[in-house]
Amino acid sequence: PQFLVDAAQGDAAQARGDLAELRRVAHSLKSALLLTGRPRLSQTAHAVELLAARGDTQALAAWLPIAAALRNPD
Repeated sequence: PQFLVDAAQGDAAQARGDLAELRRVAHSLKSALLLTGRPRLSQTAHAVELLAARGDTQALAAWLPIAAALRNPD
């Protein structure tokens, strides 16, 4: 499943502190989550994308609930 691949890529980027890669993953997820009926998670991905684009390391912590939700869908 693609969401598990995305979660793994985001986790790896988060662990490395790679904001550029985390931004890319969050950007990709933003639309996919919206299209699959998960608007709140899409908004969180958008927030991670914006934080990472600004070079704000808060994006690293903001990623964690996305990863958890991708692994444990409702």
